[in-house]
Amino acid sequence: MEFQKIASIRAIIAMTMLVLSTAGVAHGFWSTADCITKEESMAIRRAFFSKLPNTEAFAAYAGNGRFKIFTNVAAGAALETEVASLEKEISWLSNLMKNHSRLFSDISQFKSVKFTYVRGRLRGARVSVDNLQSSTRFPKNECVEQVSYDISEGVCAKAQKVNILTFDFTKEKNKVGLAGVELYIYPCDE
Repeated sequence: MEFQKIASIRAIIAMTMLVLSTAGVAHGFWSTADCITKEESMAIRRAFFSKLPNTEAFAAYAGNGRFKIFTNVAAGAALETEVASLEKEISWLSNLMKNHSRLFSDISQFKSVKFTYVRGRLRGARVSVDNLQSSTRFPKNECVEQVSYDISEGVCAKAQKVNILTFDFTKEKNKVGLAGVELYIYPCDE
């Protein structure tokens, strides 16, 4: 039940992000320069994930101002509630990963990578929920608007484990940025 709720929340978040990013289409603001390329998605793996939990890596990618943390960790949820500064959120997340390194030991192991796009957008298709697609392969002739990296479930350490860890990247004004991190930690038996 909890996982269905989280999956529903993710779908709502993804659609909201796409609708917000595509709102400019009607006003002539959208361009193919805002599509994430295959090369950019591969660069994220090299430049971002190879350096985690480096604060500078977070700051370099989260600098576009749309960064959000979705978590059940009390300190992280409090940051979102109080609308903390980007620097404070990045610092908290980076320090959490550094200070609890056993929980995040498999950070480079992706369970899946999802490419989200509006089917036919490059050919003038209307932006709608019906046209929203997600693929585990980089789609040909489509405008990828979000890349989500789902990290494999973590190891049990001190009766806790990372159950969900997702990094969502979008592109705006020709710059790829970290739009959000989803982090859910649950109890476990050691």
